[in-house]
Amino acid sequence: MTAAEFLARAHAVTDAATPGPWEYAADTLEILDPDGGIALMTWPGRNTPNAAFIAASRTMLPAAVAALDAVLAEVATFESLVRDDIGDAGIPAWGDGYLRGYHDAALDIRERIAAAVDGAS
Repeated sequence: MTAAEFLARAHAVTDAATPGPWEYAADTLEILDPDGGIALMTWPGRNTPNAAFIAASRTMLPAAVAALDAVLAEVATFESLVRDDIGDAGIPAWGDGYLRGYHDAALDIRERIAAAVDGAS
């Protein structure tokens, strides 16, 4: 899965879900939405760690997706700056230091994100 596919899927599932933040009420075995409505129920003695994770994920996933969107926007800015400075001629000798740094950083960030989301479903 590409980063774009991952982000599209993450946006789709978070946008379709009951608004958060959710809270896990261990005493009633319920995951509650902000209005106190039941977003999900669990069973006694089972899945308490999963229920807490699901409740926390309702807020944490959108925050992580927003952070990833912001990082990719910065990478696009780096790539644009490098492209504007070098055009089609390649990196000139005078710009090898800082331009190469921006270029390599952008590639490295994209590769790390791709590796992190590879295989996510």
